[in-house]
Amino acid sequence: MKFRTQQIAYWFFASALLLLVLLIVYGFIMEFAHMGYDNLHEFIPFNTARAVHTPTEAIYLNQKKDIHDVSAVLLLDLSFSTDARVQDARVLDSIMETVYCVGEVIEDSIGSFAVAGFSSNTRRSCRFELLKDFHEPWAEAKLHFGALQPQGYTRIGPALRHAQELLINQSSSRKIIILVTDGQPCDYDRYEGTYGIRDVRKAVETGKLYGLQTHAFAIEKQATENFPMMFSRDHFDVVQSPTQLTQRMSKLFSRLIASWATLRWQNQTEIQDSSPFSVGS
Repeated sequence: MKFRTQQIAYWFFASALLLLVLLIVYGFIMEFAHMGYDNLHEFIPFNTARAVHTPTEAIYLNQKKDIHDVSAVLLLDLSFSTDARVQDARVLDSIMETVYCVGEVIEDSIGSFAVAGFSSNTRRSCRFELLKDFHEPWAEAKLHFGALQPQGYTRIGPALRHAQELLINQSSSRKIIILVTDGQPCDYDRYEGTYGIRDVRKAVETGKLYGLQTHAFAIEKQATENFPMMFSRDHFDVVQSPTQLTQRMSKLFSRLIASWATLRWQNQTEIQDSSPFSVGS
């Protein structure tokens, strides 16, 4: 070569070409190891190779919605008592306004949810109306809510059991019932007081055995006396006015979604740590 710089450039080019060939060969070896050819681990441990390898950031991009593996039932009290007015607002109207607002949010936040209403006229006539099925589009279902009218009494236990039956048949890993009522269990055939409270508590405890969570909202100040006897601590809210219901329920779902996201991340971390290809395994 005529110039010394040409000789330097030659060896630089040759070294770069050699490194490129080595990287290509190394990439094939890693791919074979990833496909399960374990005999290659004797030469290049896959754990070490993965630790020093920096993949493209593009593989971390995910265009799918973060739909949590959750099913929920919004269980609404449609008894005569919801026709009452609290602070110039009809209780049933406030309940439905809350359902409209919350439904818009959770439609894109959880896997599926249903909306049901209940009322009763003694134990021989327990009405349970499915207003929205789990996989029915929210945009279509919400159009039917305007025709709801209060009727009957408040027999909460059977309604909870029916909602639990619906949730048990869902494949989601987390399931919750959101009960919205104007107060306490009551029916014409003495379904009240200790008997009604114990029936509701028994229904909630049975749901726990099947992994079903229950959270209740009451639009009634006197519910502060009865609700702790029916629902466990931190699983009920007593709102002082109907206008507070939307805010309190939105906070509940925000808190639940955050906790579910944390549990999901922890489960994914445990799966990665237990993988045979994890670093240090």
